[in-house]
Amino acid sequence: MHKYRIGDRLGEGSFAVVYRASTSDGTTVAIKKIKEPQPSRDACLSLRELRSLKSVGRHPNIVLLRDTVYEKRELSFVFEFLPCDLH
Repeated sequence: MHKYRIGDRLGEGSFAVVYRASTSDGTTVAIKKIKEPQPSRDACLSLRELRSLKSVGRHPNIVLLRDTVYEKRELSFVFEFLPCDLH
């Protein structure tokens, strides 16, 4: 997570917490940190959400997955930042 500066907490659900963050070039992103520790990077790759996002690719109605980070058994998804929620 050294590439990102974590900022405000935007929300929390049953499985993850979402934070606003910024990159070294000043781009604002949303980081979704999965609450449950993941046993390995390979186990992360089998998660349905990750497989689905990667298979769809770029689509105007789906938030862009920019990066995934796995450190110390924690999995985080880095998404493009949207100034609103999905409701």
